[in-house]
Amino acid sequence: MVVNMPRGGFYVTLRCNLKCKLCAAHAPYYKEPWHPTIEELCNQADRFFEVVDYIGHFSITGGEPLLRRDLGILVRRLNNYSTKIGSLELFSNGTIIPNDDIMFAFKKYRGDIKFVIDDYGSDRSVNAEKFAELARESLPNAVIELRDYCTIDMHCDGWVDWGVGIKKGRTNEEAQAIFNKCSLPQKLDFVSCVNNGVIYPCPQTRRCIELGYIPFDPIEAVDLFDRSYTDEEIRQRIVNRYSLSRLHACKYCDGQCDDSVRYQPAEQLK
Repeated sequence: MVVNMPRGGFYVTLRCNLKCKLCAAHAPYYKEPWHPTIEELCNQADRFFEVVDYIGHFSITGGEPLLRRDLGILVRRLNNYSTKIGSLELFSNGTIIPNDDIMFAFKKYRGDIKFVIDDYGSDRSVNAEKFAELARESLPNAVIELRDYCTIDMHCDGWVDWGVGIKKGRTNEEAQAIFNKCSLPQKLDFVSCVNNGVIYPCPQTRRCIELGYIPFDPIEAVDLFDRSYTDEEIRQRIVNRYSLSRLHACKYCDGQCDDSVRYQPAEQLK
């Protein structure tokens, strides 16, 4: 079976130097944020591309991924799979300028590159403009998306409150209604970021499992290192997720919908 994924990627850390109230990854709410070794991330990359033949958009995200001074090592490992990646994309909160080793690794990368840099204002994203300028100078063929969250025309009109911290317990019908209008499954082909070797259909599924709201369901969340399944079975489960009609997490998550109330991004927790 050939596995073609529209989009996905790796959390490389859940540490962050901001404490954003409505963080989609829930980074500020961990006492000890997940932060794997670079060797674990490289092994995860090798395993991921053993079972995935192609991915259109592969994101490096967090937390704040540039807190990893060793990120260049992972970029070099991903270079081994550049023909399997449509676009390699780094997401940053605009607080940190990549070090020389990280930029050198991106320069040597053989495929398409995109930097998504969030600008939450000069009091928070203190290096957003400098990062974008460095990327333009160093990688003229890369796509640079500097996302403006400071004006009335801000990206996506602002953030949403996922509501995952409040246990709701919707009915199946109510959960179905959320799934049907949430942009993650409907517009973004799910957001299949890998955390600790597991492909989750969305960040909120991961968080709901952590909070004990829902069980770990191997139909929804695929553990790449679960050797009780053959590689072919894992491939089949990855493909099958795209035909899911609802997620367990939809009973506890408010989704990111066209009619969701929007909030000022990156409001900092006290």
